[in-house]
Amino acid sequence: MQNKSKNQGLTLVEVAIVLVILGLLIGLGASLIGPLTKRAKIQESRDIVKQAKEAVLGYAVKNGYLPATLDNAGARKLDAWGRELIYYPDNEIRSSDVCSKSTTATQVYECTNTDCTSYNTKSNIAFIIYSKGEDTDGECTGATSPFYIRQQGMPYNSPCTYTTTNPKYYYDDVVVYVSLDEIRALRGCPKFRITTEFLHYGYKGSQYGAQLSVTDGFPNYTWNITGLNQIGGLSLKTSDSCSYDSVNLTCDNASPCICGTPTNYGTFSIKIEVTDSKNQTATKNLSLTINPSSDEGRGCTTYSLIISNQGNEKSYRIDSGICRNIGNNESLSLTGLISNNILTIYQSSACSGQTLLSGSMQNLDSNGNCVVNVSCQGNNCGAN
Repeated sequence: MQNKSKNQGLTLVEVAIVLVILGLLIGLGASLIGPLTKRAKIQESRDIVKQAKEAVLGYAVKNGYLPATLDNAGARKLDAWGRELIYYPDNEIRSSDVCSKSTTATQVYECTNTDCTSYNTKSNIAFIIYSKGEDTDGECTGATSPFYIRQQGMPYNSPCTYTTTNPKYYYDDVVVYVSLDEIRALRGCPKFRITTEFLHYGYKGSQYGAQLSVTDGFPNYTWNITGLNQIGGLSLKTSDSCSYDSVNLTCDNASPCICGTPTNYGTFSIKIEVTDSKNQTATKNLSLTINPSSDEGRGCTTYSLIISNQGNEKSYRIDSGICRNIGNNESLSLTGLISNNILTIYQSSACSGQTLLSGSMQNLDSNGNCVVNVSCQGNNCGAN
């Protein structure tokens, strides 16, 4: 008898089931191809735009000005969809050295919500590069300053009108930008700064003069000095002259003078601030010591010390003794001090931070009455 085969083929029903399953799998795969392809192109465009930014940045750092085109910088200029990237350099630094500029007129608004009714403003932008994305519509990023960086997927109709009802476009631009400050830093441009390193000492009741100076700024300058009111008798002069001892200083807007006759003595904290015509700012903190006049603070066998503090908690010590704190709106008095006892007052507790005042009892006794009165307001301390 002939044996029947143990392996039997698929029935028509089973074949039909397999074909249905294969069809579903193929359909599912086909439905994923579109989104995956778009995602890949977006990522590729991001890489291309980033590479273009680095090429333009490198060109500017090397040459000191921006290239006229992406071709000049040797950058790729087509995105993943084969369309040209958009490049907008700031006109002020296309032909002049970036080190001669401190500001630009170009701004970028980074939207913080979907319809861009609120945004963060980025100023002094050197250049912006972007891809219009798959929809080729770049109106929501813009063609003039201010440029907008909107949230991905924002629904809108042309010309960039936010809508959730039958939108024609969904924002998909890929945008990068670089600030002027970034280029200046990488190129090593000189920084606007105050070059005065110290203020020489003076004497109470005697004419005083000290000249300030800046570098790498753009005239005219606006100056502000805090702390002179603690000394009294001194002011800032931006014109005319200032004479002291046998020295005659010429004072002007670029080199002003601290000038006058001090009415108090001690060591004072002075804060100098200056702004140039390009809105660059520079700040420096210095100390100014005014010594007592030759006929003051003499003949005392002992001294009394009174310290009054308004502002942050500070600390003090006599000579190298125990450090003690003094709080806001607190006053204290000490007696039995001698002429060469040194008082030091510190900006912070535990005798830390900047030294706000330091001097002997004899030098700090501005009235010659054997009493040293120290008043601290904020970070300024003076003796009288």
